[in-house]
Amino acid sequence: MLRHIWLLTHSEDNLWVQWSKAEVLIGRNLWTSPSNGNLAWTWRNILILRHTALNDLTFEVGDGTNFSLWFDPWMQNQSVHARYGNRAIYDSRLSKNAKLMEVIQEGAWR
Repeated sequence: MLRHIWLLTHSEDNLWVQWSKAEVLIGRNLWTSPSNGNLAWTWRNILILRHTALNDLTFEVGDGTNFSLWFDPWMQNQSVHARYGNRAIYDSRLSKNAKLMEVIQEGAWR
């Protein structure tokens, strides 16, 4: 299960990853998707193990074009949303879909 999480975070060209993002996550972020609802056993367990994976994964932001400002765990293995909640998004007046590099380039991150 942890290998699947690694693939979802590191392998954009993998066919299973592409299918998972299009059919299961459906535009949501892996780190914030709910682990309840009408999910297969495998997917429910992948989502339950996310926090375990965070202890063993290290993230490299790189150029920041693929990192979600709000939902990817780029701040000490925690997302801005997990740390500060929806109010931070609302108060910033930035898009929920904002990418880290977009915000830095626009100078909106102060």
